[in-house]
Amino acid sequence: MIGKPNPLKKTGRSVFRCLVPMDSIMADPLTAPLFKDQATGLFGPNIPAHDVICGSYPCRSNKVMNVAYMHPTKPEDMDKDSWNIPASIEDVSQVTKLFHPAIQELPKKAENIGMYNMMFREEIPTFVKGRAVLIGDAAHPMLTCKSGDDDNFFMADKLQFTHKVHRCLSNQLVPWVFSLTMFQRRVSRLD
Repeated sequence: MIGKPNPLKKTGRSVFRCLVPMDSIMADPLTAPLFKDQATGLFGPNIPAHDVICGSYPCRSNKVMNVAYMHPTKPEDMDKDSWNIPASIEDVSQVTKLFHPAIQELPKKAENIGMYNMMFREEIPTFVKGRAVLIGDAAHPMLTCKSGDDDNFFMADKLQFTHKVHRCLSNQLVPWVFSLTMFQRRVSRLD
């Protein structure tokens, strides 16, 4: 799309992640109060002094909880590049030791725990080249970090873009290029 290499770069942050069965969470008196009678959505406690964030959200029709612990990359993990490096509960416990015991208990209920180093790419100058348009995951040059702000901007842009595409397809807004141009301008204002 951009005509030159755009290699991945390390952010210095890593994520432990796992899928935890909701039945297991809700059956445990320690962890059940975290999610009982709560609206479905992102749950994200953090410990700013140690730069550790826990994020979780339900998946698979609320059958499992995706749980992730974002933390500074340990020196021994800096050169690991795989998306799903096996991790142990001991590894996760080093990062979660200052969280409430219920937060520490969540990964212990998972069958597998993985770790990956967060990466980013330099921003690309355009989302459009000829008839090709980058949208969705292909248009993300980096991962979000530390807050939901980027996700909130993404959702707002997605809604705006979807609305304009719908209007184009129903012949209420012509031409299609106008929608792409407006979307691209909106994204460029986020910088």
